[in-house]
Amino acid sequence: MKNTLLVLIVLLTSGASFAKRIEGRIFYKNDTVDVLMNVPMSLFGANPEFIKMQYRIKYWGEKGTKYTLKAHEAEGIEFTIGRNTYTMLSRPNTLGIGNLLVNTTHIFLILEIDGPMKLFTYFYTQTSGGGPNTAPVTTIVAQDVLQKFDEPLKQPAGLMFRKHMVPYFEDCPELAGMIKDKQFRRGDIVAIVNFYNSHCY
Repeated sequence: MKNTLLVLIVLLTSGASFAKRIEGRIFYKNDTVDVLMNVPMSLFGANPEFIKMQYRIKYWGEKGTKYTLKAHEAEGIEFTIGRNTYTMLSRPNTLGIGNLLVNTTHIFLILEIDGPMKLFTYFYTQTSGGGPNTAPVTTIVAQDVLQKFDEPLKQPAGLMFRKHMVPYFEDCPELAGMIKDKQFRRGDIVAIVNFYNSHCY
């Protein structure tokens, strides 16, 4: 019984998943191609496991041949599950985020807000706990990533948010002032991006 429970805990905390074949599109610089994508899904839910799609995706072409697309080989991908359409754009990995074992210069990021200032989501795993009688718990953490026009990616700081973000928005004094005066805080990143896109260019 103890061994069975341990196996169950490992399955629940190790991000066990399955994959669905879903119609999608690949965006290239001068072309868009319709394909059948192999989208990893969470085992106990209906959500895509984006963390497994940040460096490469697998898909089937017109003749049923299976391919692997790496992040540096396309501009982005898009697919729809239910009522939700997901867009992942390829960006130069200027932050050096991701799996150190994956040799890639680019990364697919979830596009949350489009515009002169883009808001992306990046996912990573975080493991805690574990000991002689307990299994470690691995959770998937979402991280905001910003990109202003075609500039390098920017991760909003958790600590010392104002100190890092006020200079970042020096091209929009009104927004920089609102962050400095604490009208916008770390939890207001969506409002900050929307304000920049509607007032600052």
